[in-house]
Amino acid sequence: MPSTSKLSLINVDWPGSLLQCNREIHQMEKGDTLNIFINDPEIAGPLMLVIHRVENLNAKIEEQNGHILIRVEKDDDGRKPEVDQANDLKEEK
Repeated sequence: MPSTSKLSLINVDWPGSLLQCNREIHQMEKGDTLNIFINDPEIAGPLMLVIHRVENLNAKIEEQNGHILIRVEKDDDGRKPEVDQANDLKEEK
């Protein structure tokens, strides 16, 4: 069942913020949402790079109550397994 969780990285220095974020995003399951709160704008960019490298994660960044919120959602990207894609190509020919 999808869940929403919160990760506060307010006043957490680099690389501790990266390590905590990485741990949390790798525990996410399909349909889960993770709200990450930070207060250092210099950390936002590197965290977004890490998040976007993980398969099936979408992230949006916004300002909320004087902090930065990174909303991460894990979904199914809709791609078929490689074997099925190969079979589809054969059928098209």
